[in-house]
Amino acid sequence: MNEIKEAWRLASFEIKASWKHLIFMVFYAILIGLGFSVFITETGLRLITDLFFILVFWCGSAWIKPKLFQLQKLDDGVYASTYFLLLNQLAIPRNIIINSRFFVYYFFSIPFNLLMLIALYIGLSVGVKEMMTLGSFLAFSIIWLSFGIGAGSMFPVADIGEKYRDNKLLLYLEVIFFYGGAIAIMILVNQLSSNGLVGWSIYAAERWPVVSIIIAITIGLAAFLYSKKQMQRKIPKIDYFK
Repeated sequence: MNEIKEAWRLASFEIKASWKHLIFMVFYAILIGLGFSVFITETGLRLITDLFFILVFWCGSAWIKPKLFQLQKLDDGVYASTYFLLLNQLAIPRNIIINSRFFVYYFFSIPFNLLMLIALYIGLSVGVKEMMTLGSFLAFSIIWLSFGIGAGSMFPVADIGEKYRDNKLLLYLEVIFFYGGAIAIMILVNQLSSNGLVGWSIYAAERWPVVSIIIAITIGLAAFLYSKKQMQRKIPKIDYFK
């Protein structure tokens, strides 16, 4: 318990330094949520809606962090968070540093995504609200909040940094494979079914709300635990100066 308190105390320094960005986050989330409410039922825009839904829930809150705390190019082929490097050089237990990174990310991510979903529901037309009950929308929201928690867990891991000094081709291949694969899956789903990914999440929330919630939370939690393990394994192995 003391370890968790210390991690939160460490995270609070970064959160306090980002208060201006928190104010911007509120308006940013509301604006995006209202925008989604206009396009979410447009059949011809399913692929675009899927793409932006995934991008925003995955990394929307990461875009508004101050540059000081973001991943940066430190040297030729070396990427890391300078703030993480500072913490890692101090006499702070590793688990406290790791937990603090997740606290910071979720402090921004969860409220951001939640505000966006509330704005989305408020902006939906009366007809859509009649088709999608408040209970179904709650299940839909938990599905996407869990996705944001799971997929976004990669950002604390990314803070540790990576070295591509000796193999820049690997970096390019990873980017192409990851983003190209995600787009290919979205295109395939939209081509082979009458719903996109967002549409299917609405359908699942309406037909199987409890099962959908359990599966979504399980996947989100598993992704978080996996990312935390990755950080614990990776930190001792990285030498940023070689």
